Amino acid sequence: MQIKTERLIIRELAADDAQDYFEIFGNPAISKYDDFSPIKEDEAAENIAEILEEYKNDSDEKEYGVELEAEKKITGVLYLHREGDYFFIGYHFNEKYHGRGLAFEAVTAFISYLENSTGREVRGIVDPENKPSIKLLIKLSFEFLEEKKKETPDGKIITELIFRRKRRSVL
Repeated sequence: MQIKTERLIIRELAADDAQDYFEIFGNPAISKYDDFSPIKEDEAAENIAEILEEYKNDSDEKEYGVELEAEKKITGVLYLHREGDYFFIGYHFNEKYHGRGLAFEAVTAFISYLENSTGREVRGIVDPENKPSIKLLIKLSFEFLEEKKKETPDGKIITELIFRRKRRSVL
């Protein structure tokens, strides 16, 4: 899969994206709203290797890189989880690139691709404290669906808000 927007290329991650991946997922400010701890630099290559296996195995969970084409740099990662008749999406962006509209541009294109190619409903998962992410989902025509409790790998119970994309009416 590859999606091109005005400034971005959404694509499968590659082994040489490990440093960019680390800059995103090694940042405690990025992981504080999720169920993972910041990764160490040497873990980035291991994580990418696992992601490459997910592509090969057509896993129900995949991650895609958001490359800022002008800089040839992965500035974000989109998450996709196929579950039943819908997809859950998630996104993490390098803090250095916040405020440039990259998340809006990437997630808009990603949702459009998913809806047009599969017809499945798209849902988003977000931490209740992650106000910028909630704001983005609402801007992208998502509506609150439900609140869920989830146990993390380290045994903590966290709360997640589930949003779903509003159905567009056909006239």
